[in-house]
Amino acid sequence: MPILEKRKAQEMALVAAKRQRNELVAVASQERQLLHAVSGPPRTSSLQAPIMLLSGHEGEIYAAKFHPEGNLLASGSFDRNIFLWNVYGDCENYAVLNGHSGAIMELQFSTDGSTLFSASTDKTVGLFDMETGTRIKRLKGHSTFVNSCHPSRRGPQMVVSGSDDSTIRLWDTRKKGSAQTFQNTYQVTSVSFNDTSDQILSGGIDNDIKCWDLRKNDVIYKMRGHMDTVTGLSLSKDGSYLLSCAMDNTAMVDGFGACRAKHMVSLGTGVLVRHVVAAVRRRYAIESTPLSVSDQHASPVMCSVHHQAFLHVLLRIWDVRPFAPQERCVKIFQGNQHSFEKNLIRCNWSPDGSKVTAGSADRFVYVWDTTSRRILYKLPGHDGSINEVDFHPYEPIVLSASSDKKIYLGEIQ
Repeated sequence: MPILEKRKAQEMALVAAKRQRNELVAVASQERQLLHAVSGPPRTSSLQAPIMLLSGHEGEIYAAKFHPEGNLLASGSFDRNIFLWNVYGDCENYAVLNGHSGAIMELQFSTDGSTLFSASTDKTVGLFDMETGTRIKRLKGHSTFVNSCHPSRRGPQMVVSGSDDSTIRLWDTRKKGSAQTFQNTYQVTSVSFNDTSDQILSGGIDNDIKCWDLRKNDVIYKMRGHMDTVTGLSLSKDGSYLLSCAMDNTAMVDGFGACRAKHMVSLGTGVLVRHVVAAVRRRYAIESTPLSVSDQHASPVMCSVHHQAFLHVLLRIWDVRPFAPQERCVKIFQGNQHSFEKNLIRCNWSPDGSKVTAGSADRFVYVWDTTSRRILYKLPGHDGSINEVDFHPYEPIVLSASSDKKIYLGEIQ
């Protein structure tokens, strides 16, 4: 199938599609019905084919979300663009939203689907009108990368954002400037509201999930258990449970090889500090260990260690209802992996709460059963880290977005 090139995008405007998608399975409707009747499983969705491949981004894709109505999806990339795609038919990329000057780290739709919120490394949160495709607001206040944003489910249209500047900002989209600022100790990598939008849930590189009360302007409780950076948070549809994804548990080291991770070891200060350079060129000090240094060293001794490694990622479900027990962690899921690229791998619930999903650095999409904690699906296809996976709001369709610059839509049983 020919690939169509997009004309140059205009600032903050709807423009023509970048490229059409490529189909992994593409047959006429009558032939498709005959094929599956004879040799394949019955179809479970209205996708044109069981698996659809969407390509066109020129950089790693960090964020992708289905629209609440399920007829379209949005994706955000290191190329600074937000693409809008049709879910059904040929899955055309029908529009490109411009306006950010940095990588798109997270995308979220408002509850009614009228507004798209974007968090970017250009230090801003963007608000885009879904009817016109124009950017209607640019929320400025953070001093460095914005890693996450999330709109309120109820009440006035509020949005919360978390940043590498170690702050969480609450914004009233009807006004200029942030309504409240919460000072965290370390970088904030993921944020969400609770169901009633009177509390903010945040995760960061300090491994803890914090619950901030908007009236008290302070942390009212912490959820501890993760042993490394929390990369994603997702609230269940009924608002009772919070799903979290983190870089827990160091696992197998594959040996020396090409890898962007680099450990910087400083012996002169008596402290070993491990730094990681991530895909968006950030640097975190994620672990410190006291060292004994010989007095013979008059000046600091520096060395670097390169290796390729994977971390086993842990997903946890937390009870965030009022008056929940002190031990709020109710379930743990294992299987997916993280690499030392330290991308912010996100997690999500299925609409009925029976499944959870997350991306992985091992290039597989993982889907778990929430009751048994069993892995239901381990889906291949990508050639890079899978940074976000999302469930369709009405049909058994899974969306995956990857550092390989591709998006897959696949139906499940």
